[in-house]
Amino acid sequence: MRLGGAEGETRGAGRRGRRQSSSGGGSAAACRLARRMLCRSAAYDHPCSLHRGTVKKRRPTHGVHHSRGSSTSSRYRTVTGAWSARVTGHSKPVGGLGARRASRSVVAWSGSEREQQETHQERAVMAERPAQVGDVEEAAPMLSPQPTAGVEGARADGKEAPALWRRMLWYTPSVMAGPMIDPLVAMTESQLLGLHASSAELAALVPNGLIFTFLLYAFQGLQMTTLAHTSRHHRRSELADADAVLSTALAVALAAGTVFTLLLLLIGPGLVTLILSSASEAVVAPAIAYLRVKALALPAIFGNMVFIAGLIGQGRVPQVVICAVLGVALHRALAVHFVGGLGLGVQGAAGATAACQWGLTVLLWTALAVLPRRSFACPVPWRGSLARVRELAGSVSLLGTGYLLKNCCYLICQTTAAALPTAQLAAHQAAYSVWNLAAFVDAPVEKLGVTFVPAETTAAGQRHVAWLLGVAGVALSVCTAAACAGMLVLLPGQLTSDVRLHSLLANVAPLVALTILANGGELAASGTLMGRGAAAHFMCIHAWTVGALLVGRLVLAVRGELSLVAVWGLFLVFFLSRCFHANRLLVAHAGWHWLGHRRGKPAAEVDERTQQASQLRSDS
Repeated sequence: MRLGGAEGETRGAGRRGRRQSSSGGGSAAACRLARRMLCRSAAYDHPCSLHRGTVKKRRPTHGVHHSRGSSTSSRYRTVTGAWSARVTGHSKPVGGLGARRASRSVVAWSGSEREQQETHQERAVMAERPAQVGDVEEAAPMLSPQPTAGVEGARADGKEAPALWRRMLWYTPSVMAGPMIDPLVAMTESQLLGLHASSAELAALVPNGLIFTFLLYAFQGLQMTTLAHTSRHHRRSELADADAVLSTALAVALAAGTVFTLLLLLIGPGLVTLILSSASEAVVAPAIAYLRVKALALPAIFGNMVFIAGLIGQGRVPQVVICAVLGVALHRALAVHFVGGLGLGVQGAAGATAACQWGLTVLLWTALAVLPRRSFACPVPWRGSLARVRELAGSVSLLGTGYLLKNCCYLICQTTAAALPTAQLAAHQAAYSVWNLAAFVDAPVEKLGVTFVPAETTAAGQRHVAWLLGVAGVALSVCTAAACAGMLVLLPGQLTSDVRLHSLLANVAPLVALTILANGGELAASGTLMGRGAAAHFMCIHAWTVGALLVGRLVLAVRGELSLVAVWGLFLVFFLSRCFHANRLLVAHAGWHWLGHRRGKPAAEVDERTQQASQLRSDS
């Protein structure tokens, strides 16, 4: 039967290469010809790594994940899956026609019968084995996005781009549901204390927000790692391993929460006093009272992060959304009763938060263990193991370092704000609660980049995702910035009943809006970098930002002029630095063409940096 197109040319090149190599001459020319023919027909999907016309075979792992990588960056790629060549639920099977074409093309220049047999065996193993952690491990693989055929293919039939938008919109609730709980709770506390308590009690939330936010960010790496490992085991129907991972993560979360609770009860008052060293006693006393009550909720807070990771890992987004809505509604009702009805002030706000977190723990545990979609053992701490702890800890390092540096940025800004007078500190807390909520509304853009960029096996597809996320990030940040500025200027009475604070809120409204705009310009670039496996770049962004903030803090200390406007100017430096370095590193990492859509680029283009990293990983 006569073959047509690129496939026939590739097979013909293979036959000529075998005949010439068997006769002892022209083997190099046959290799070059076969490679050119393979590059022409590279539009099909296959598990080989293409890089400048060469083919390197991927070593099969037979379903076993080797945790000992060549570097810390390889362990980070285990979590994000940025260098994966396949994605779960791919529309074309790896063992199908594309794999057979690739196998025959490889045989054309293999040079020996032994290499031909190994190639066919590897293709058979790749076709039969399930997806594993080395192939793809995006932020929520059970909701794995389908890779697009490229920008041109999407626009030729008019169907692919809308499908990508629908997948992003459908995935967004799972990204927002869990993280939105804390900013909504903080917004409710700030609003009710501003309306029904004194300005000193409202200002007392600033040091507590700094302490608890620092602890939450420290556990973001554990949550993402738990999510990745749990979803991998569920995708491979390894329910016992998924239960072991969740139980281990739950044990770590409860143990860490208990330890930090004891530490805050012991040294928390001294820590608050140190942060508020220049504040009056009217602020320090309610701040310590708030800390002692809310510290009791730390085991529940860390446990909820693990439960949310387990639910999303199983693809059960509706349960996460329902539990989050019920938890926030419960907190709102309790806070209104304790603060507005009983007049308990900061102790009532902290008590409502602690009760809400423990109630949310019961809801999430019920959704995860009592009402599962399929047979799943109840995650309990005593079924964890030290081996699983080492497995989880091995994937956190670079990402955890990046979040630690990000924490240091917030630490510098918030400790600077803690030196403000009481009235300005209370106004800062009101403005910060609104800004924090808006920042979390914009945050899904970054998470979508971590999820959808690894699913694209071509550079054109990755640019298409990054371009869409950039447009969405800018548009969303413009809307949230306008909403925040309007809230601070037009409706300050909804945030605080102290008339003295209204003018202060109006003064910082432009800076708050500019900060949100800078944040929106950075999210798409950071998400794309992390999706491409550039964890070191994510760490460098915040390392440079820490340096910029230290310089800004030194300038404020030398000038001796500290005001609410100066503090928000420091926040603006924070996010402008992140925006500049994230986009600069994206251009340096992927090239200048990532700034544009590049409509005319072929859909089957292979990104050289990504393929080079895939080859290095397959060789290690």
